[in-house]
Amino acid sequence: MVTLATIHSAKGLEWHTVYMPSFIEGHLPTGFSDPSDDPDEERRLMYVLVTRAKSELVLMRPQTTILKGMPAFVNESAFERDIRDLITVDKPMQHRPASGGLGLGMGIKIGVR
Repeated sequence: MVTLATIHSAKGLEWHTVYMPSFIEGHLPTGFSDPSDDPDEERRLMYVLVTRAKSELVLMRPQTTILKGMPAFVNESAFERDIRDLITVDKPMQHRPASGGLGLGMGIKIGVR
């Protein structure tokens, strides 16, 4: 069974394995936060994310994404830099789209235990 949930709705819940498919700058921390908002709110959301996994947390960072309809390279999340000493990096995924495109499916799988 697969359960999809937002980080906000996951408070108080736990799963065996949790996947964050887009652990990049602009997604976590979000690019939509208001500068006048509490700057620690995004950090609290990160804490909620990492504490929902009972056994394994998989944070995935694609190399590229679609931004305004065009392929764009992405930056790692500021939170990835914060937790670098706590993570183990698996081999880069070697998936390429069948179309032979720009490798939008490529990424790095980061496993946190």
